[in-house]
Amino acid sequence: GVSVYLAKLAEAYPESLNVVAWDNAPGHVAKAVRVPDNVALLPLPPYSPELNPVERLWLHVRQRVDVFDEAVRTTLGGLQEHVAEILRGLTLEEVRSLTGYDYIVSAADGL
Repeated sequence: GVSVYLAKLAEAYPESLNVVAWDNAPGHVAKAVRVPDNVALLPLPPYSPELNPVERLWLHVRQRVDVFDEAVRTTLGGLQEHVAEILRGLTLEEVRSLTGYDYIVSAADGL
């Protein structure tokens, strides 16, 4: 779960402070989460997609899902492959434009 992800993140980037946006969505609540020393959770107010840059990326992906494709509609594997193709097709510049809110980029530069 979440603790495993945070541990792997801490292990992958041991020399940095790794900040994780914690969006407080009802489905993302855990009773106990172990947070490594080099990970900081940044709690966001509930229902605040404007503070979580990945929400714009997911919206972009959802708008491109071909719901008329039979494999996408009927199989999980078909949907997974379709979404993977959409993500692989994104350029770095597209991802930056979708997720690089000016105020977040400025705040990150100030760290």
